[in-house]
Amino acid sequence: MKLPTRFPRGNTRWLRVNELPFSRGYVYKLIGENVLFSVELKAPGSKRTVRLVDGHSLDRYLLKLGRAQQKGTPEK
Repeated sequence: MKLPTRFPRGNTRWLRVNELPFSRGYVYKLIGENVLFSVELKAPGSKRTVRLVDGHSLDRYLLKLGRAQQKGTPEK
């Protein structure tokens, strides 16, 4: 998956995993399959990280599902 290098101003939307419309396990599966682009943030000295998902990759995935459903093909 090619990583984005430039983002249009004001169009990037980062979401926490629990803000997505899927279960946590399914989100991590999609991240592992490189369907969703994500990053982990960790403050210096902190033990915890926060995973953020790019809203544009979520939009692309949902549009792909919608198109597949309109054509009557199985979703992937």
